Amino acid sequence: MMSIAVVEHRNEMRSCAQRRELARFLRAARERVTPSEVGVAVGARRRAPGLLREEVAQRASISCSWYSWLEQGRDIQASAEVLTSVAAALRLSSEEADYLFTLAGVVGRTRAGNDDAVRRMLHQLHQAPAYLVDSQWNIVEWNAAATAFFGLGKVPQPERNALRLALLHHHAPVRFVDPVATARVYVAHFRTDTVDLIGNPAHNAMVERLECDSALFRRLWSLHEVGSGAMSRVEYHARGGVRRFDFVPSRIGNDGGLRMHAFLPCSPDPSRA
Repeated sequence: MMSIAVVEHRNEMRSCAQRRELARFLRAARERVTPSEVGVAVGARRRAPGLLREEVAQRASISCSWYSWLEQGRDIQASAEVLTSVAAALRLSSEEADYLFTLAGVVGRTRAGNDDAVRRMLHQLHQAPAYLVDSQWNIVEWNAAATAFFGLGKVPQPERNALRLALLHHHAPVRFVDPVATARVYVAHFRTDTVDLIGNPAHNAMVERLECDSALFRRLWSLHEVGSGAMSRVEYHARGGVRRFDFVPSRIGNDGGLRMHAFLPCSPDPSRA
């Protein structure tokens, strides 16, 4: 039986990992906002990318010291009001703001739904390839259309992960038309979906393995971009030519993190997919 001390130690390690991710996310978000976007006048000799910390603090109406501590990942408690102001100052999307709140431990995302209902929906999508993923995007179930298009039944179980397939294309009979742009969408959605796993040893191991196996993942992961939650257009090279889909990463699922990834055909004749 695990001792209370061991549990507390693991919780503290996870909390530290979340604060480190919060620091990296805020810094990346700050560097993406150009002074001209928010009406900040700068001199010709300025070399720093994006906004300065004091400029973010001023726009958020908080002290520079407080914002600096937040970006440094210090163990401080930020209120919802402060985080809302920071999100506005950094021009974060609603999805990015949710990610910020979750990292700061202020607001947790809720997942509603029922496994049986999700599985029924999956298998009723006869024309749209779709599959279910767990909290780390391991593919746990798929429909007949996904079998036909993605060949998931032939993918070895250790490689049956939606992000690995998107990045590495191992065992897949189809390829992205624009692999870099599409991988960027996938990585951003993955970061959003796994925010609650930051500091989890299994999640850390998965990210480290991806960083080792894919230079593209290393570059995209360092951007700290967050998925918008909206559907995205993806295109595949497949038998018979290019196939276009709207990629819909749904939020339905239960507290275990079950997700559905559906690919809705854009062709006038969806049966071609």
